[in-house]
Amino acid sequence: MTRTLPTPRTAVDPRSPLAGRVTAVYARISDDQFDTAAGVGRQTADGRTRGAALGATEMIDYTENDTSAYKRRKVTITDEYGDRRQAWRVMRPRWAEMMRAIRAGEIQAVIVYDLDRLCRDPRDLEDAIETAEYHGVRWEDITGGIDLNSADGRSWARMRATMARKASDDTARRVARAHRARVESGRPNWTRRPFGNERDGSVNAAEATAIREAAERILQGASLYEITKSWKLDGIRSTSGATMTGVVVSDLLRSPRLAGFHGPDPF
Repeated sequence: MTRTLPTPRTAVDPRSPLAGRVTAVYARISDDQFDTAAGVGRQTADGRTRGAALGATEMIDYTENDTSAYKRRKVTITDEYGDRRQAWRVMRPRWAEMMRAIRAGEIQAVIVYDLDRLCRDPRDLEDAIETAEYHGVRWEDITGGIDLNSADGRSWARMRATMARKASDDTARRVARAHRARVESGRPNWTRRPFGNERDGSVNAAEATAIREAAERILQGASLYEITKSWKLDGIRSTSGATMTGVVVSDLLRSPRLAGFHGPDPF
């Protein structure tokens, strides 16, 4: 989250839609294979330009790169009746942070690029609509495709969100079928090359060596922090070119693939 302090603007018309409102600029992209953040950067720049045109003088950036607005995870929640139960929810940390700030009265307006950047799940849309109806939050977009500030606009947004969800469901079904076909044919079932293997399933010698050495060090008492730090110093990066993090290294060394449960074994 990046916050820009208010800048005096004598030319701002107090009747402008966002005049006097602390405005969130929300940017999201589902897949950033090379972790460049270029897409969310463009969304944020355009959002800030739009905000300035509408009279916003204080804007806060909420950016979620490589974050799906479709995939759900099983979580434990306490519902509106006080019952704790399991539920399936889309998890977007920056979105949740922004919504908490809205409900606390710290943010009075939001700018998003378009509806599909805001959400691909009707439940998330209803949360946004609730802030417009009951918290007086103004929602603006760049493309002109959504309007949560009127009853007609909210109805149109609901229809679009339903169709977006269906499109995502259809894509997930096709992808799952394609993955199954690859498994049945004996081909690796990967959308990205996993660390330690080439795209065709053969072993990447340098990465496999790094995995072996890390496993040996773990067995000798080294911590994941030490492994991660040494990989960074050695210039070992993920297959997308990103710097290794403790979470990535932990997931990698615990991966069932290394035991031969999912595809070729890099050892």
